[in-house]
Amino acid sequence: MEWQEVRSLYPNQFVKLQVLKSHLEGDQEIIEEVAVIGTVSDKDATRELLQSKGNQLVYHTSHKEIVLKVRGAIGLRGKFHPISRRRLPLQRPKGVSGRGMCVPPFFCV
Repeated sequence: MEWQEVRSLYPNQFVKLQVLKSHLEGDQEIIEEVAVIGTVSDKDATRELLQSKGNQLVYHTSHKEIVLKVRGAIGLRGKFHPISRRRLPLQRPKGVSGRGMCVPPFFCV
């Protein structure tokens, strides 16, 4: 189903969707076809979005199109050394001593 059809069937409300077809344009993903899983109340929209997995999302039908900003890998810690292709450990900030700083993949210093 196209987004315009969803907008006409469920005006001015949140809907939970399964993305069926999309394409990338630079750092944006343009959603073309979706399957509606169901409507979501305004109060539960954030919780449903956070619980969504895979190609599911929650979006409000007031938007003319579905455009998602694509971000690179987040949550990586440390510096990546391109020549050796291995991760370099984080350095402890000045004035911080003792244990408690963990560096992936399971090294705590």
